[in-house]
Amino acid sequence: MTAPLSTRFPWISRWPFFAIIALSAALGISVYWSASDTPSLEDQTGKDTLTPPTVSTSRVSEQRSTAFDFSAAGTVEHESEAHLSASTSGTIVFVGSDLGRMVGVGQTLFRIDAPGSSIPSNQGFRSSELESAALSLANAKKSYQLAKHDDDRDETTASEIAKDRARNDRDIAALAYQAILDQHIVRSPIAGSMTARFVAIGDTVSVGTPLGTVSRGKKLIRFSVNDTEHALLSLGQALTFSKTSDGKNALSGRIIRISPIADTASRRFLIEAESSEDAFKNIASGSIVTVSVSVSKQAGPSNFFLPLSAVSQDQDGSAVFIYEDDQVRKQMVTLVSIDGEIVELSGLDPDTRIITTGVKRLKEGDTVTLE
Repeated sequence: MTAPLSTRFPWISRWPFFAIIALSAALGISVYWSASDTPSLEDQTGKDTLTPPTVSTSRVSEQRSTAFDFSAAGTVEHESEAHLSASTSGTIVFVGSDLGRMVGVGQTLFRIDAPGSSIPSNQGFRSSELESAALSLANAKKSYQLAKHDDDRDETTASEIAKDRARNDRDIAALAYQAILDQHIVRSPIAGSMTARFVAIGDTVSVGTPLGTVSRGKKLIRFSVNDTEHALLSLGQALTFSKTSDGKNALSGRIIRISPIADTASRRFLIEAESSEDAFKNIASGSIVTVSVSVSKQAGPSNFFLPLSAVSQDQDGSAVFIYEDDQVRKQMVTLVSIDGEIVELSGLDPDTRIITTGVKRLKEGDTVTLE
């Protein structure tokens, strides 16, 4: 009797198992090839469907002028001011004027009692007391009078020499006395009003201590600018100023003086501006104000202005990006000047549309959309 196939070929009894494995393998290969042949979702929705960058544009004809705005700290001062300070150390024993009072040229405003102060060495005089200097001067005058009297009686060469020597001693004593006096007495160098006083009788001062200020003329605003700002200003230029840094309650003024020479230390130029007396009514001399200036500048013939950020630089020179039918085109231009963050350029037709934002991420041929 013939044995069953499952006995002669045992693997047949396990056929369903092998069939399943074979079928699964076949299906896996089919799925693999099917997946390989079908574009992925990322491929279908990748860079081909990326949203083009959004940019802003401006026509060359719209960039023919630009406004330069800047601010500076200014000080309200009178046209002429004499700032008085102590020339010696000591105690204030006399004050010659109250605030707001008119004073004359040479008027004594302060006297300092300083019996221990020394005379500058270049005077060649060691006495440190005004009384001592006064005594020396009195003795020199007496000696001169005696020598003069003797010379009148005895007109000899010796008497003439003695008289000249006595005159010379008198003049030296007078200079020494005046030097000490000038240290102790502070006089006004100009006629005006006492607009500031920082000491009172009994106060102790040292060399250089501010004593007061004498002013004359109307109030002005003085401020300084750098060389770029200096080149933009002109006489009569309008400005505003305010006692607050945020510009609130701003008052109007105009430029009346522009220094042509920069300060050697700061390399800045002094500017003076005026305003109405009413504007300064509540602003004291010496007050700090915020000055704001806005200047409109016209480009040269065939030139235009752009923000510095809208211009790219490479080995070929300066370039801008042109917008044409949703496409980006790079265009070389000529750089005329740079003023801070604004550049003046030339080399484009007036109707050309220039891309002004997002320039750093653009390249020739990119597709873009407008804001």
